[in-house]
Amino acid sequence: MGGGLLTGMHALQKMANKALACPCTSAELEGERCRQRFGRVYDVKRHVRKIHGLELSEGEVRLLLGDAEAGDSQVPI
Repeated sequence: MGGGLLTGMHALQKMANKALACPCTSAELEGERCRQRFGRVYDVKRHVRKIHGLELSEGEVRLLLGDAEAGDSQVPI
């Protein structure tokens, strides 16, 4: 059996451990939600600043993550 299956399962397990999804949408993604996932709010904040160009406080990120989890809002970029 090839190693790809095991590698794929490992990647799925690692992704499952990263419960926080980026709350942004992007023009490059044609309005789809960014697919990046993170294990810490701090990492989401850094990603949103670097990739999406938004400077948000930790509290603002937490609010967006809460709204995104509820399916209520996404941040269009």
